This record gives sequence, structure tokens and C-alpha cells, in this order.
Amino acid sequence: MGLYDRDYMREEGPSHRRTTSAPWSPTIALLVVLVVVFLIQSFLHMRNNTWMELNLALSLNGIKEGRFWQLLTFQFLHGGILHLLLNGFALYSFGRVLQTQLGNERFLLLFFLSGTCGGLLQIATTFLLRQPSWIPVVGASAGISGVVAAFIMCNPEARLIIFPIPVPVRAWTVLWVVLGVSIFGTVFPFGGIAHAGHLGGLLAGGAFMRWLWRAPRQQDPDWLSPKSPDPKPGLRVESTRTTPDAEIDTILDKINDQGIQSLTDSERAALDRARSRMNKR
Repeated sequence: MGLYDRDYMREEGPSHRRTTSAPWSPTIALLVVLVVVFLIQSFLHMRNNTWMELNLALSLNGIKEGRFWQLLTFQFLHGGILHLLLNGFALYSFGRVLQTQLGNERFLLLFFLSGTCGGLLQIATTFLLRQPSWIPVVGASAGISGVVAAFIMCNPEARLIIFPIPVPVRAWTVLWVVLGVSIFGTVFPFGGIAHAGHLGGLLAGGAFMRWLWRAPRQQDPDWLSPKSPDPKPGLRVESTRTTPDAEIDTILDKINDQGIQSLTDSERAALDRARSRMNKR
């Protein structure tokens, strides 16, 4: 695939419109909806009205009674301001990057698919472990878990700072730690947290990236596996071409494999020069 076949190198390309020129951001839109719903919740609580929790929060009793919409609506409710702030911070931190890598539509599909799968696993766990069937489950954590899993699978070598650990941790390591905690919490519940919901979201996000989504030129079944870094991570010389277009094509392959944040300063400069040449034609 040549330089001019890459639609995200053209100002008028469909990918460019989808991820950078859209008048709205799915991450910001989700955050706004979450805040608005929380304000409505708070107003109803002030009036001792629990209608939203009874009808929109997820529970085994609700599913048994046919309120299947709870698998979607529980994702918009929260148990308090701290719950909302933590989820909102995680969504903002990971969502802004991931939405540019997947595109708006795929990002939203990933979020709600992960949230729904997390809700299903939470309900199944409640039933299998004979936990109280009336306890409501609320929060966007399942969908955000899917976003986190997808982000890490797109950017396995990224360095993350996880509070309260003050040093950067490799993203792939973070994924395994979060997955382990979620599995343990699902089998041995603790902290009043819907660990099974988190686990379902993580698994759904991983499945989405592994089987349901393919970026261009990423047909290698092992492309999502972390690779040992070499002197120039992600740069694979597939031929002896030395033309400028071949150099840019290699850089674009690296973006597909590891994300734009993986580029070095010299690679970013080469990409900017190529874009400037195209815009002058």
C-alpha cells in the first residue's frame, strides 16, 4: 500500500473526518450524559425517590422480571460523586486516545458491548454464587474496563501511572494485574465492587480487539501480542525500497501497529513533511 492509499494522510479522507474533524467527541459526549444522569439521580434522591434504581439499575430480580433494558441503563447510573469521578477520569484518560485509533463508531460499539457483557457476567455470577438477587448494580465501570483493555492491546508498550504508584508501569503489565484482581474479586467478592462486571468488560474489550476489529495491514494473527523491543520498535523492513514514499509507508505501518504516540521525533517530522507535500499538490 503506497503513501497515497492511506486515507488518513489526506485531509479529505474518510478516516480523517471520522476521528479528527467530527463536531463531537464520543468520550466527551459520554461524560456529559453521565453527569446529566447523575444530577437527575441526585435530584430524585433529595425527594426520596428511588425510581431510577428500581427500574434502571441492573439486578438479577429485574432480569427475571423481564427488564432487560437494565443491561444498558445501569451503565449510566452511579453510586455517588466519587464513583462518578473515578469512572469519568478513567474514561477521559483512555477514551480520548482510543477513539482516535478506532474511530467514533467503533469506540462507542466497544464501550456499550463491553458494558453489556460485563452486566451479563455480573448477573450470571450473582446467580451461580447465590448472592442476593435484589442488590442493584450501577456504573460505567464495565464499559470503561473494555476501553482500558482495548487501549492496552493497541498500545502494549505505553507507560501508565496508576495511582498511588508514583512510577510508570508498562501497560501490558497493568492489564494482567487488573485482570487478576477482577478474577479474584469475582470468585471471592470484596469491597462491594461488581468485579464480575469489570471482568466481563475486560474480556469483551479484548475479544473486540482480537476478533471483531482489524485495522488496515494488520492481518497477522499475532499483531496484538506484545513484542520484545528491538533497536527500532515497530519498524519492519520488508524490502530494499529506499524511496521517500517507502519510508513514510513504514512509518504509517508503525502507527497501525503501535499507535501514533510511538513515533520518534524524526518520524513525526518525516510524516509532517510528507503531509505538507501532499497538501501542496
